[in-house]
Amino acid sequence: MIALEQCATLVLAAGASRRFGADNKLLAEIEGRPMVEHILMRIAALPFAQRLAVVDDLEGPVAGIARRHGITPVLSPDAATGMGASLAAGAKALGSESAAVFVLLGDMPFVPAAIFAALAARLEDPVSIARPRTPQGPGHPVLFARRHFSALAGLEGDSGAGAVIAAHRDHLDWVDTTETGCIADFDTTAALAAWRGSV
Repeated sequence: MIALEQCATLVLAAGASRRFGADNKLLAEIEGRPMVEHILMRIAALPFAQRLAVVDDLEGPVAGIARRHGITPVLSPDAATGMGASLAAGAKALGSESAAVFVLLGDMPFVPAAIFAALAARLEDPVSIARPRTPQGPGHPVLFARRHFSALAGLEGDSGAGAVIAAHRDHLDWVDTTETGCIADFDTTAALAAWRGSV
């Protein structure tokens, strides 16, 4: 078991939003705020050791939103090559005060606050990776112990954290949940429109 005060958070917010069209999906409005601001506010309210958001422009609007909530933006100069590059940039910025890191996606605004402590409670040797599992499949965030930081920092291109999880399945534990916020993302304008039509 590990305390939230020993954990870092790493929000991946540098994607190209290709499936969303010309606009940056992370700035699309949800409940009166930019999409990405919801997850940034969630982690700002919890006692993490370190809070990072990977961006593709340190002077851009996403970086500005992150700073407003006390979250440090980290530049991923190769973000356009894929999620692996963004993860690597963020992992390289993790400090020695962090014994584990939650990897989050900027387009998942409804991740429940309670899931962080539930995942942290599973991180005890030999478990070094913890992930939510819903009836619809695996969710986010994913918690990685410090022993995986170097592997995350070595990712490239579009090879995401799935490669690290697959290589260490014997050390993975699940938190079963029915929270749809652990899987709800907005990759397309259609998905956002469908959500708006349902509320």
